[in-house]
Amino acid sequence: MKFLRSTRLLLSLLGAFAAASGAHAANMVEVGGLHAKYFYDSDYWGAGALTVVDNSLTFALSNAFSLSTTMRQADGHSQKNLNTYSQIWAIADDGYVLGSATTSTVTGQVKVSSKGSYASLQLLSTVSSASWDGSRISTLDNIEWVYNFPNKSGSDGAYDGKLVGVETSKNDRREYSALLIGLSNGLIVDQEGVGQSSATVNTIRYDFTVMRPVPEPETYAMLLAGLGLVGFMARRRQRGA
Repeated sequence: MKFLRSTRLLLSLLGAFAAASGAHAANMVEVGGLHAKYFYDSDYWGAGALTVVDNSLTFALSNAFSLSTTMRQADGHSQKNLNTYSQIWAIADDGYVLGSATTSTVTGQVKVSSKGSYASLQLLSTVSSASWDGSRISTLDNIEWVYNFPNKSGSDGAYDGKLVGVETSKNDRREYSALLIGLSNGLIVDQEGVGQSSATVNTIRYDFTVMRPVPEPETYAMLLAGLGLVGFMARRRQRGA
């Protein structure tokens, strides 16, 4: 049953993700990080929702981003889900690059009754390479879909407390000047039989990798050739003296 619940919501998230990403219009606001700048949708997150520390972006969500369902009939069933879409743009400063390894952390509160309850936080992210012309960003290639779906089931016993999910996209060892993160932030609550399930997202955090570019092998070869030439000329001058 848990698999079916997660599969149904995943299909819903993917559908909403595709529809929203195809027609995304937002009020993107720039903030500075460590050797990078970031853009986020202030209309989506709200004023004062973002805290930036180096290259870690933490968004605090209002309690309005929550779901709850209660069932009073023993043979009853109720399910609710919620999903929304937004973007984050990451642009490396001159002389720096971004790595593909990006960590997403979703933190919230869930409550499940014993047996028929299920509650999950649903953070689906796409990490894509992008180009930046100084005012607009364009997606180039998708690097990875990242599924961050922490959950609690009443089959493991009643629970009322904190829930945290952490996932990191793969490190493809390539360097990027810009990345676009498309994120679908969602919730699912499901109740079969008498009981209550609820879920709330409190914070979402993205940690980016910013570094100096690694020289290409050709650069090392040219450097070694240059050093060899300098050494050769120095020895010739010593012999001539």
